[in-house]
Order: sequence, then structure tokens, then C-alpha cells
Amino acid sequence: MNDELKRILRMVAEKKITPEDAARLIEALEPGRRRDKGIFTFIEEMEDVGKIATGKKILRFPAKRSIDIKGMSGDISIEGRDTDQITLTGGGLLFTKEDHNRIRVKALSGDLKAVLPHRIDLSLSSASGDVEISDLEGELQLKVAAGDLMIREFAGRIEIGGVFGDLDLDLKHLEDGKIKAVFGEMVIGLPDEDIEVEVRLKKGGRIKNEAGLEVLEEKRNSFRGRLGKGTHQLRIEGKGGKVILKRR
Repeated sequence: MNDELKRILRMVAEKKITPEDAARLIEALEPGRRRDKGIFTFIEEMEDVGKIATGKKILRFPAKRSIDIKGMSGDISIEGRDTDQITLTGGGLLFTKEDHNRIRVKALSGDLKAVLPHRIDLSLSSASGDVEISDLEGELQLKVAAGDLMIREFAGRIEIGGVFGDLDLDLKHLEDGKIKAVFGEMVIGLPDEDIEVEVRLKKGGRIKNEAGLEVLEEKRNSFRGRLGKGTHQLRIEGKGGKVILKRR
């Protein structure tokens, strides 16, 4: 990211100019840049941004009920630990804003590492780069536009959407889940509990039932099966690729 763009974003964060003013400045600097995506989408959401940090920074906050992370580029790593605080390590331009129950994070450039309490609700969207998440419990909402996605030791409710590479999902416990995306290979590690899984691939692909689910319905591009009573639901919808269901 060039210095002019960084200065513009800092001026928005400090409320010296509005996001619309910033958009006009960026268009003047880079006339070919499209307004319907990328940096323009990011600055439209900067009206009430809080703190700004640049370069290699470590930021710490008290534990919150939820965290909202938006990344423009770079890899994102999130780890749950036995801790009463939130620790963010950023390598680029980082905006944060906190209130009583939530913290919002916007990483415009560079990789981001977050260490969170085990029990927290996480909403994450990433425009590019790989995402790794481990040892969390709560509600998880993900939107990923590119890169691979790995989730380990997750317990709770999950919703995943986007277009990206491979998905490796390890479920320690599932309340309910929905996955609607375009993948390469998707590997789902299922917990040993009552669960029903439905998979539908619109444009073909492969579905492998390595978990030994009781088959309720099986067709060329769809599958429905369950473990036990099938109390908890997992719905998977894609356009192709390979889906492997296995025991964790």
C-alpha cells in the first residue's frame, strides 16, 4: 500500500475527512480503480472507526462477548486460550473500536493474529489470504472470498459462506451449522453425537461418507445421513468439488 493511500485512510480514521471525500481522493490518485469493491468497500464502513495502528503492533483489550474481524488482505490466525483478554498482533494497517460487549477489528493490510478467550462469538470476513481458527466455543460466522480455511476444535453454532480453496473443519460439538460456498476439497470432522448432515452439490462433485453415517438419502450430487437421533443439523450446499465426511 502506498503512502498516499495510508494518509487518506488515517485522515478518515481521525475524522478529518469523510469516507466519500476519501473515495474521491483515491479516484484522483488511481483513476482506474473500481468503486464497487476493494478499498472503496472498506472505507464506506469507516464512519465510526476507533483506534488506528500501523506497522508491527500488539494491541490488548479486555475480554468481550463478541468480536467482529474484517480483513482486506493477508492471512488471519485466531486461537482460543484460557485468558481474560483479547490480544491482536498486526503487521499492517489496523483499525479497532470497542464497546461494552464487542470489539470490531479491520485489518487493511498485512497478516493478523488474534488470541481470544475460548468462549466468544466470532464474525469474520476476509477478502483474501488463508484463515486458521482453533479452540473456540460460541457462534461462528465466516465469509471468505479467497484462500484456504482451517477450523480446529470448534464447539457451537457455525455458518460459513464464500468462494475459496479448501475447507478443513473439525467439530468438537455442533449446535447447528450451515455451509454455502464454492470449495475445492471440503473435509468435515464430525463429533460423536446426534447429528444429521445434508450435502447438495449443484454442479457435480464427489461426496464420501467416511464417517459411517446412516444413509437416509443418496443421489449422484446429494447425500443425507445421520448419527444417532440426528438432533443437530448440518447443511452443506456447494457448486462442486469434493466433500468428505469423517469422524473427528
